[in-house]
Amino acid sequence: MDLFDEILRQHGRGGGDSDEEGTNLFDLLRSGRSRGSRRQKMKPMKYALEVTLDEVYTGATKKMKLNRVRNCQDCKGSGAKPGAKSGKCKGCNGKKYVTKLVQMGPGMYAQSRGPCEDCNGQGDNLSEKDKCSKCKGEKAVEDSKEFEVKVTPGVPDNHVFTFPGEGNETPDTDAGDVMFVVRQKPHEKFKRKGIDLIAEQEISLEESLIGGKRTIEHLGGKKVTLTLERGRIVRPNDVLVIEGLGMPNIKPPKIFGKLYLIVSVKFPEHVEESKLSSLLKVILKANTRASMDCAATVSYTHLR
Repeated sequence: MDLFDEILRQHGRGGGDSDEEGTNLFDLLRSGRSRGSRRQKMKPMKYALEVTLDEVYTGATKKMKLNRVRNCQDCKGSGAKPGAKSGKCKGCNGKKYVTKLVQMGPGMYAQSRGPCEDCNGQGDNLSEKDKCSKCKGEKAVEDSKEFEVKVTPGVPDNHVFTFPGEGNETPDTDAGDVMFVVRQKPHEKFKRKGIDLIAEQEISLEESLIGGKRTIEHLGGKKVTLTLERGRIVRPNDVLVIEGLGMPNIKPPKIFGKLYLIVSVKFPEHVEESKLSSLLKVILKANTRASMDCAATVSYTHLR
């Protein structure tokens, strides 16, 4: 299905697989015309905008090139060459539609209104020599445009970035909008819940019992040093709750959520004799705290 067929489908004309009469651009122009005095607007063009969690954390600029149907700029949507004059269609007197009597049965007739066959619903007649060389008299052409979407830090999944009036148009319809719907890709480590982040963090048995420092990689390539102080025993399924290391809030106030690290402990197959005495002393104590660099606050909970 080409672009014109897709536009026809969006505009209720069924596209290239339709059984209705006509699947070219002239049918699009007829179907898009306003009924009565109100102009119709083309349906929005919606596209998925795939982003990574890192891009959502730091913000990013994404470029998308799209094809669309726009009014011919050479003839300003008239379909005629500069200086060429088009006369009113004699079949419809320039009204674009005609009314016919259709026999429904013996002695029974009904009125049927449809596009004029003489002018293809255009209301005017153009000779081949007077038609616009670019659009061939069809008044609209296919073109492409590159859109630059600025992904705001913290933007939620399914958020819509709208470019009003940048979609498909015809001379008798208002241009539709272009919409980019955010689709956040899964991250291999972090899971997002609103403005909070959740991740699993493995530590060694020694870090669990004695403490120590460990550098973890955050979103956007940021490095964070986690400091587990001596005397605090960190058990499997303990949760380190770290303020300010979640996702940015897209709305005021500009705050960051929390990072929840679910701890798992890697147990060794054996412990060296020289470390046993120090480990045993620490196990008997267990009452201090954990902290993080950059003055971040760490608190503990436990998953049962």
